[in-house]
Amino acid sequence: MRTPDEIKKIILDKANADSRIRAVLLNGSRANSKQKPDRFQDFDIVYVVNQIESFTAEHEWISIFGEILLWQLPDVIEFFDEGDKKSYSFHYLMLFRDGNRIDLTLFPRERFENEIKTDSLTVVWLDKDKLCEHIEPATDKDYWIRRPTEKEFRDASNEFWWVSSYVAKGLLRDEISYAKEMMEGPVRKMFMKMTEWYIGINTNFSVSIGRGGKHMKNYISGDEYATLLKTYADYRKGNIWNSLFLMTDLFKGFAFWISKKLNFEYDLEERDNSISHLRGLYKLAGEPTILVGKTISLIPIEEKYLDELLLFSTNPLIWEHLPQEIFSREDLMKWYHQTKEDEATGKAFPFLIQDIQTLEILGSTRILDLDTVNRKAEIGWTWINPIYFGTKINSESKLLLMNYAFDGLKLNRIQFRADERNLRSQRAILKLGATFEGTLRNFKQRRDGSVGNSFLYSIISSEWKTINEKLREQIG
Repeated sequence: MRTPDEIKKIILDKANADSRIRAVLLNGSRANSKQKPDRFQDFDIVYVVNQIESFTAEHEWISIFGEILLWQLPDVIEFFDEGDKKSYSFHYLMLFRDGNRIDLTLFPRERFENEIKTDSLTVVWLDKDKLCEHIEPATDKDYWIRRPTEKEFRDASNEFWWVSSYVAKGLLRDEISYAKEMMEGPVRKMFMKMTEWYIGINTNFSVSIGRGGKHMKNYISGDEYATLLKTYADYRKGNIWNSLFLMTDLFKGFAFWISKKLNFEYDLEERDNSISHLRGLYKLAGEPTILVGKTISLIPIEEKYLDELLLFSTNPLIWEHLPQEIFSREDLMKWYHQTKEDEATGKAFPFLIQDIQTLEILGSTRILDLDTVNRKAEIGWTWINPIYFGTKINSESKLLLMNYAFDGLKLNRIQFRADERNLRSQRAILKLGATFEGTLRNFKQRRDGSVGNSFLYSIISSEWKTINEKLREQIG
């Protein structure tokens, strides 16, 4: 592969030898001193020329730049929007067999002083007629994120929430290509705009995140970036739904934060109505519920995962205070069938806990004893691989369940129970922010034959917002 200096020499040798070429400009990433050079960068070149038609009448002359693998003449392609073309300039896009690429623009000398629009990423390589003395040293300032007006902020929010429903509509109709086009078109565009503004505020609007947000990972947290990448789904409907809800959750957080920082009015009613509408459409889809967090997902319990559970279910530490032991496949199948039966009655929402990165199954948890009349339920029957005792896995799984219970199922109360001898569970429940309500005397028959008391705790809907924020801070 030819070096950048070799390519530059070829470009300049042609310009110096040809009296028709009056100036050579370099644009794009190679003109950006902040951009780390790599072999994939194009050479975005402008030749300012006299007699442009003498170049474009025949195209064989471009072979001087190297052996061409693939090329394109965008000005003569009919599929391109005619409104985007300038009849007085001409473009050659060239990919060479050695991997180098030159995007060459021919611009007429007679129009240069009045009509060419040079951006801040312009480096003058050659100037025979002193046409470019006004061009300042190259910076990327023309590409910095621009501070939004309040109207732009509100319009972006409205567009995002409005078109998000089109994604859901496409999924419900099994029109996957339409749903993907809406999500990766207008919805993604507004999502990226809000992400830009979020980064802009944090950087005093003095950076560029590049086309398609390619540099945004440098300006947001690792967790934010990892979550953002998960908003890019494949063709599976369930994954598109999950990505859509991840995107709405990120957008909601970014937009609210921006509105506070810039003192903009934010239509919370529009946001909440849109989220409620999307949740309602999701229920119509009959898709299995998957709750996605930062490090774990809560996924449906399926038989294909039972072997992974059996790898650690034989550890007796798990079952010390639970009503059932699972030491064999027979025990596990009994638990599985009872779980699916409870799920079918609508009284329970059981889940497996899965690591988002490795897809390892870490345990199981559930919402149980659902009372839709009084809008209450319990969270429990949680068992986790002992190697993850003391980690944030339990807290994050409970956060996901409570978020689903309060915000999704619109419950008024969630309760927790712990055996009086189960100090680890008692500490974990209190760490969640639950309130101790009392002792349930002689509440359970233990497997060892003794009768035990249980401690009762609860969180109610009016407390959820504060507890939710504290839990998210704890989990990080």
